[in-house]
Amino acid sequence: MPVWRLAKFAKGTVMRRTRNVKLLSPWHKSRILFALALGVFGTALCNPTEAKTARFDAGDFGYTWPMAINASKSIAGYYEEYEDGNYVMHAFLRTPDKTITNIDVDGATCGTLPFSINSSGTVVGLEQDGNCIGHGFMRSSAGTFTTFDAPGAIYTYAGSINDAGVITGLYEHTVGKFQGFRRATDGTITNIDPHDSVDTESAVINNSGVIAGSFKDKSGIWHCFLRATDGTFTTFDAPSPSTKGIYVTGINDSGEVVGTEYINDQYDTRSFLRQADGTVVEIGPDGMNPWANAINNKGVVIGQYQDEEGVHGFLRRKNGTTRVLDLKTSLDTYPNSINDNGDIAGAFDDETPPHEPGSRGDIFYTHGFGILHKK
Repeated sequence: MPVWRLAKFAKGTVMRRTRNVKLLSPWHKSRILFALALGVFGTALCNPTEAKTARFDAGDFGYTWPMAINASKSIAGYYEEYEDGNYVMHAFLRTPDKTITNIDVDGATCGTLPFSINSSGTVVGLEQDGNCIGHGFMRSSAGTFTTFDAPGAIYTYAGSINDAGVITGLYEHTVGKFQGFRRATDGTITNIDPHDSVDTESAVINNSGVIAGSFKDKSGIWHCFLRATDGTFTTFDAPSPSTKGIYVTGINDSGEVVGTEYINDQYDTRSFLRQADGTVVEIGPDGMNPWANAINNKGVVIGQYQDEEGVHGFLRRKNGTTRVLDLKTSLDTYPNSINDNGDIAGAFDDETPPHEPGSRGDIFYTHGFGILHKK
């Protein structure tokens, strides 16, 4: 399930992950005191002397989900608390000095979900008001909030922001029908409509302003698209047309795109990389329900896959070599975001409670992590 589908949650009805189920996307899923411990990935992307892994919890309930990391190693995400009989999502920002700050939008009593952070520290995402209606939000590095809606929207999701401050996302204009949008720095919102589309999900934007996403055509077939800054579209299949859904999750400044498609009624998945020359290749462990989450400007892809033992992270280098990316003692590992320095933010499950665990019935807890290099 992509970020957009998860994000529309009502207060008290948040989806709960459980062990021993089919792999779910990071969006199912996607710090206020201190880092609890340091760990090292068993087969991680580098020598432990070059990077350290910080484990942290944003709240007391035991569910922290980092969504994005920028070049400065600031991490944005959300955490869950149990309040007055309801599960509520709150937004956080973890800065390089390990300070964790709540960044909820005022009045967002049904929850705040950050999805993206750019190099200046501007965060964008979804806030849900007292009626649980979703609006896009932008929080500047100075802490100033701006909320907005696409024209005609009944629900607006701000999904990705580039370093220039241009935002892309989508909005629901009728129940179950979605439209992509681009929000310029002056606040102007433009619809994104690939030819013959009836449902569009604009997912990510790079620093050149190129937007990538997916759309369903009038025959019910899902395809992917690239939208250039002049508004022209390039469409492609990844690696084949799908009737079940295709979700684009990353684009770098070279125009390389990663994503995942559902391939059958059991919602098994297949991940793909569209290279800059237009070639589309499958990535991730074959037959293990891979889900690609992000790609950086060095062409490194991160994601996760599932086997009989649980969910594991993976890292794929530019040359195609793939490594397992698991945290020691973790039950499941979900790498969600990577910057150009190779710093990674994500979540993992174990049986260790947070610093002040609340009352919950789950047998495992979800923590945030960051693999942070010295440079």
